[in-house]
Amino acid sequence: PKEDLFVAPVEELLPVVDAVIETHASGDVLVVARPDALARGVTLMVVMPKYRFSSEARHRVQNLIVEAYRGQILNYHLALGEGEQARLHFHVAADPDAIAAVDLVALQARVSEAIRSWQEKTRVALEDLVEPDRALELSRRYGAAFSPQYVATTEVRTAVRDIEVLEQVRLGGVSRVTLIELDPPVESRYWLTAFDRGESHDLSDVMPVLENFGFRVVRAEAHEVCVEEGEAPLTIHGFLVDVPPEWRVDRASVEPRVEDALRAVQAGWAENLHVNRLILSAGLSWRQVALLKAYGAYAFRIGAVSSRLGLRRPLVAYPEAARLLWEYFSVQFDPTLEGDRELAAIAVRDAFHTALKTVEGIDDDRTLRRLLNLIDSTVRTNYFQPRLREDPEAPIALKLDCSQVELMPEPRPRHEIWVSGVRTEGAHLRMGDVARGGLRWSDRLEDFRVEVLGLVKTQQVKNAVIVPEGAKGAFVVSRPPADRTLMRQAGVTSYRDFVGGLLDLTDNVVGGAVVHPADTVIKDGEDPYLVVAADKGTATLSDTANELAASYGFWLGDAFASGGSKGYDHKQMGITARGAWECVKRHFREMGKDIQEEEFTAVGIGDMSGDVFGNGMLLSGKTLLLAAFDHRNIFIDPDPDPETSWRERKRLFDQSGSAWTDYSPDLISEGGGVWGRGDKRIDLPNRAREVLGIEEDHLNGEALVKAILSAPVELWWNGGIGTYVRASSETDAMVSDPGNDLVRITAANLRARVVGEGGNLGLTQQGRIEYALRGGRLNTDALDNSAGVDTSDHEVNLKILLGHSVAERRMSEADRDELLASVEGDVGAAVLRNSYTQSLAVSLDQHRVRSNPASFGDAMLSLEKAGLLDRTLENLPTGEDMADRLEAGTPALTRPELAVLLAYAKMHLRRRLKDSEVLRDPGMLELARSYFPLSVLERAGEASLSEHRLRSNIAATELTNRLVDSMGGAGLIQLIGETHRSATEVSKAWFVAYRIAGAEQLLRGLQELDGQVTSGVQAQWLLAASESLARSARWILANADLARPIGELITWYGDPVDEIRASLGELLPEPKRSQVGDRLSIRMADGMERDLAWRLVCLEFLDGLLPVASLSRDAGISARAVGNLYFGIASDVDFPWLHDRLVEMAGENLWEQRAARRLVIQLEAARRRIVSGLIEEGESAEDTAAIMIAFRQRCAEGLTRIHDLIDELKSSEDPGLAALMVAAQAISEQCEVWRPES
Repeated sequence: PKEDLFVAPVEELLPVVDAVIETHASGDVLVVARPDALARGVTLMVVMPKYRFSSEARHRVQNLIVEAYRGQILNYHLALGEGEQARLHFHVAADPDAIAAVDLVALQARVSEAIRSWQEKTRVALEDLVEPDRALELSRRYGAAFSPQYVATTEVRTAVRDIEVLEQVRLGGVSRVTLIELDPPVESRYWLTAFDRGESHDLSDVMPVLENFGFRVVRAEAHEVCVEEGEAPLTIHGFLVDVPPEWRVDRASVEPRVEDALRAVQAGWAENLHVNRLILSAGLSWRQVALLKAYGAYAFRIGAVSSRLGLRRPLVAYPEAARLLWEYFSVQFDPTLEGDRELAAIAVRDAFHTALKTVEGIDDDRTLRRLLNLIDSTVRTNYFQPRLREDPEAPIALKLDCSQVELMPEPRPRHEIWVSGVRTEGAHLRMGDVARGGLRWSDRLEDFRVEVLGLVKTQQVKNAVIVPEGAKGAFVVSRPPADRTLMRQAGVTSYRDFVGGLLDLTDNVVGGAVVHPADTVIKDGEDPYLVVAADKGTATLSDTANELAASYGFWLGDAFASGGSKGYDHKQMGITARGAWECVKRHFREMGKDIQEEEFTAVGIGDMSGDVFGNGMLLSGKTLLLAAFDHRNIFIDPDPDPETSWRERKRLFDQSGSAWTDYSPDLISEGGGVWGRGDKRIDLPNRAREVLGIEEDHLNGEALVKAILSAPVELWWNGGIGTYVRASSETDAMVSDPGNDLVRITAANLRARVVGEGGNLGLTQQGRIEYALRGGRLNTDALDNSAGVDTSDHEVNLKILLGHSVAERRMSEADRDELLASVEGDVGAAVLRNSYTQSLAVSLDQHRVRSNPASFGDAMLSLEKAGLLDRTLENLPTGEDMADRLEAGTPALTRPELAVLLAYAKMHLRRRLKDSEVLRDPGMLELARSYFPLSVLERAGEASLSEHRLRSNIAATELTNRLVDSMGGAGLIQLIGETHRSATEVSKAWFVAYRIAGAEQLLRGLQELDGQVTSGVQAQWLLAASESLARSARWILANADLARPIGELITWYGDPVDEIRASLGELLPEPKRSQVGDRLSIRMADGMERDLAWRLVCLEFLDGLLPVASLSRDAGISARAVGNLYFGIASDVDFPWLHDRLVEMAGENLWEQRAARRLVIQLEAARRRIVSGLIEEGESAEDTAAIMIAFRQRCAEGLTRIHDLIDELKSSEDPGLAALMVAAQAISEQCEVWRPES
């Protein structure tokens, strides 16, 4: 001020002027004090850069001066001027002592700090952390980026920390979270800050996430940080949060877990659920919580807990127990764990049980124990594999040994892989180590495992005809997109998730050795066989699955998922429909109708664009399709022309994506048309009502579908999806197909004569049984449509066989594909033959069960005792039920029940054959060889067959199909029970008899007589052949050395049998000799060629030729000479009459049957001893006449007694089993007397 300039001495002004000049250049802050000449106070000049001056800055400076001098501002003057400085002059009234006490240097520092901007303070603070240049760079980037609200409310030290984190978000692109204790600290209260890229989230979206973590949000604020123009803003969400004090949160360890979890929830990798509280309360990561949630979801799916809420509540309520469950899982499956894994698991388990003592509710205690049981039942997991570390969206996969799961609905699979992720859940059930089945995209979000359990039950029965046992998988899209156009891609993504989870836990084969997945603890044995197939929703995804398998280097290559672009196209082959059609043709053939030559009426489920329906409705040109429906439309053609309608159906079949609306209206007969299923009113002309068998003149779409299902036609053809018929005793809710509840009918209303099940689950099993008891003709879906899985299995095994040649570069992949295509017809023929023989086997069992129902009851009881069959689960009748049916005049067992029993007989034998010595017999290789087309074997070479990993399984399947299809569902088990021999021994003996008899060609010849002879006559011949093979097997079991290889046994007995077969009529005594001629004549008269008829007659006497062959081999003489003695003795001891009477008297009682057959064996042994003695006694074994004369002379008295005893039996009106037992015993005792002295 001017007055100061004039009043102050020069020596006082000079320092002030110098200081002003100095600060002008440096931009520093200067505080200069000059005492008042009048001693009234002090005059102060504050010099600062002009850019720092503001009214707010002046007030802060003024307050500092008043505080320092403890005085009062009397006067203030501002000098700005044109330079870069601002000068503030203050005149302060203060006490001299106060003035003397002021430290001007300290005051200047305080003023400098007070007038520094928030941004400048931030820059200075940054310089304490990074290099000055970097601090300046950050200061420039963020200086103006923060909002005024942020600047006003945020301390510099907090801002510096935020900038540091924001830079990480900006450069790294990932969100960050910090958790800071308050200053001063407040117990259990923190400041949580979330940093992200993009516009700020609504707090209403963020706060529920934090609350599910267990935070109580006290205050929240959000700030956007606009760093650079054109870039998305960065956001800061700050929360003042409380946590329950009893959780004892460790901030340093919680911060990264919360950061990861919040990032996972916001990215959609984790669900926003209340169970996330375990992140804080139990110290778990979000992935560890997801692991517990995966187990919980599985527990809910199998019914081990009643609700999801009931599952999560105990985990949240008892975080220590939850933590110990995770730790128990970790010590068992973390591959990096050092030390004794078992001891560590015991320690954690003990701690868990201790923690359970604090659990109050019994339901919570039970739930936690069941989760522990599921962990105990786990044998593999992908949790610790690299894929889950690298891909946060990858689902968790758990493989369980279902036999160890305490609560699980039947049927229990052998293995189950549960796949659980935020976007996908799936279950893959395998009934055996080698198992296959389709993977379906389920739309049943809440109960898809119930769906897949029903499907695998059917698949297990269906797969009885092929190498693998049943398997089935289903997955759901857990978060369906709101935009339905994106649903397909979501499904493909979930499919990849699901298949990847399965592959994660499956062994590979490298260089012929099984290799376990990396970073995986293995608690089960080797498990390299995983094969999948297409199903509902995944028909076009086989190539996707094979691409995934290739990325894993999986040993099966494109054999992993059959039906891809390099496999057999089932629709093009029409194989599923053709297999079911074989069954349909049999039903009609047994009704006396040839549907390939005679017209028949039909209704159906499906449309012509579909595989099974479309192909099925083209398999006969005589089909009169009166009505059909799919999920969109209803089609009615009351009076179709067979040729015209066939051509139109063929046109629609060839037209991609066709619908019934594409059917030419001009070709629909009067009274017909096409309507929508959702139509409210459909007027029906007289002709339409007539063919549907209804009186109503109009119906809505749903009622019209029911009318079609109930129509009185000859064939009801199912080629669609859904369950349309239930039993009268069932409710719609029991069917578990709510989508068809409004159109479903009961079996009592099903008026078609024949049902063909090309599709799955068209009828419930109880519905089938009710329909069959009313006289309807059908099998099961498992039998009818097994050709599809059979074709896929052939494809897989062919690819495995040829894979060796490709791997060894003896064949290119292109050559392989060409070879596979060239044998498509051979594969189709083999598959259709299986469909034919299985349906035929059920027909033969219909005859058997009429004559001997007790044997079927005994077979079911045996399968139950073996733990294989659950009669209740399979809807099979008890003994009392069977008796009631017989009393009511209905069959003891229906075709659907016999089909199930046939499948279980096959499963029983295959499981017994597994790993048995029989499969290592060289003779079994021939069976495996018969499975493959000859041209493939020639190209692949014998070595490839020997190296085929499933060679033994293929042989077992081929043997099982031949044996059970011949002997029926009860025959094998009956033979096991009678002989007290194992299933493997019985099957070996039967196969030896089968080969000796040349039964392969014989049975095929009999089957090829379809249409030439009546089905009843054909069945009699086949039953005779079956019983003859069973008798021959009994003899082999009783007399042969089964330790010898199959080939040796066939040669040992087969060559002598061949020697005497041609002269059979000459060797047999009367009346057997006449029987041979009579049977030959009758069969030829019925239409059988002489050669085939002769081979069948020889088979019927095979069990009588085998003893001759055995004696011939033992004695080293010709079979004919032995035959003369063996059959000649019958004129002295009427063994044939005794044998026939025993067979006749066995009746239906199983024990009488067994007793009779034991007596047959006893008599046969006696006969052999007699003949053996005669051979030893004779001077020349070939001079049989002399031997017989000597025998009759020497044993005349004994022969007379036996002769008289048999005559007495013959004269008796009804010689009981006891009388025959006496005769057998007498003959056996007499044999010892007749034996020549040694």
